[in-house]
Amino acid sequence: MSGSATPEERSASPTLRRWIWPGVTLLLAGVAQTALYLTYSEDRTMLIMTTLFVWPATIFSLLLWWVFGSGFTWKSRLIGLGSLLFVGGLVMSVATIEGFNGDMVPRVVWRWAPKAEAAARNVPVAPQEGAVATPVLTAGPGDWVQFRGPDRAGVASGVTIPLSWSEATPPKKLWGKPIGVGWSSFAVIGDRIFTQTQVEQEEQVLCLDLATGNVLWKHADQTRFSEAMGGDGPRATPTFLEGKLYTLGATGILNTFDAATGKVLWSTNILKDADATNIPWAMAGSPLIEDGLVIVNPGGKDGHSIAAYRATDGQLMWSVGDYEASYTAPRVETIHGVRQVLVFHAAGLSGLDPKTGKEFWMFPWVNQPKVNACQPILLPDQSLFLSCGYSVGSARIELTPAEPSWQVKPIWKTNKFRLKFNDGILKDGYIYGLDENRLACLDIATGKIKWKGPPYGYGQILMTDNSILVSCENGELALVEPTPEKFVEITKFRVLPDATTWAHPVIAHGKLLVRNNQELACYQVETPPQ
Repeated sequence: MSGSATPEERSASPTLRRWIWPGVTLLLAGVAQTALYLTYSEDRTMLIMTTLFVWPATIFSLLLWWVFGSGFTWKSRLIGLGSLLFVGGLVMSVATIEGFNGDMVPRVVWRWAPKAEAAARNVPVAPQEGAVATPVLTAGPGDWVQFRGPDRAGVASGVTIPLSWSEATPPKKLWGKPIGVGWSSFAVIGDRIFTQTQVEQEEQVLCLDLATGNVLWKHADQTRFSEAMGGDGPRATPTFLEGKLYTLGATGILNTFDAATGKVLWSTNILKDADATNIPWAMAGSPLIEDGLVIVNPGGKDGHSIAAYRATDGQLMWSVGDYEASYTAPRVETIHGVRQVLVFHAAGLSGLDPKTGKEFWMFPWVNQPKVNACQPILLPDQSLFLSCGYSVGSARIELTPAEPSWQVKPIWKTNKFRLKFNDGILKDGYIYGLDENRLACLDIATGKIKWKGPPYGYGQILMTDNSILVSCENGELALVEPTPEKFVEITKFRVLPDATTWAHPVIAHGKLLVRNNQELACYQVETPPQ
């Protein structure tokens, strides 16, 4: 009969039908990825996050097809699965994931590559001759006493960067040391550097010599925070005041030291005190010292969200709030004549009385993973700028004193300037910061972006008198003109090994300090006096 199919046609039909499932799967994946790119093309975080759902689901669907719908013989299916498992096992035997970058893309390294922590394991501690001669350390001009400098603004005042630096003529490297893992920045007092790091099961607080990098004293707590995407080790930066050093570890250990000798004066765990659970990427807020109190954000419930300890002995003086913690360090500002602590917790930004913890006001600012990790910035008209990532963006808010609580309202909001975990800096009416992975300039009057530069990754920035210093995520250093007119990169060159670089750079006493999860390096910035 003319309508009957030939044997060849009958055998071809199942062959064609068996490819409908993978074909449709790949088509839908392509359509979904295109739609996601068009939606989130300027939001790297959301683009990567959604991609991480699309392609694993696609691969899983193809595996189901291969096992249950491909129509191949079971022998062929088992050989295919076995081959996939063999290749996967072979790759895992020779390579491993050494953390993720700020885009949440894994960093793959050979398994036999030397571990950063191994090199830092046996770093010797030098004799502390200076500890006897100088029983109390005192902060002086040019010191960097806490996270992001004297007022936590990320500005190195009075520092002029040589703009002639380049790959061919880089700054002089004075020394480099294996440092272990972690993202803590530095306090610098005189000839001493203070930082935190992780070496195997020891969470360490280190005091190093600024001239040589030699370790002068070391304190170790037997604890370790590990998290694949955010990395291992401590995040917060030591705070120095009146001869004492205050540190917060990733698992909540709050230590107070004699800064000269490393002697522990008191210690507690803020998470245990608040009956709080650690947040996904660990305690990161550098301790704030205000009016004799050490203020931190453990994030406990039932009045234990924000806490203040007496600086002299660690006695808990007050605790307030029911907000979940986030990753921003508290800072203190005087707004409309009222001194207040600004705490950017998971639910938003609060202004508190530093003496009692009374909340003057709260402005909700929330993203899906509850990651608020950037310092709020007080503007000249007493309004505040705040920002976060994950598609939420930035706002400028107006505060009006009132009773029983202040009035707060937004002046503008934008989702176009997203400081994920990279702090911004205010200069002459503009804020400069890494909008996702690209340096950008924002007009605080309008909330509009003036310009965007090329990708630098999720590094950190520091403002000097004549440049924006960008510590790029890959270990390079870029110098950019601090002007709203247009993006101008002066130079860019490598200062650290190519590894995840998230710690804030510091300039103190004519020296630049940079670190990643492999090395701490010191460079000469200014020519020392003859």
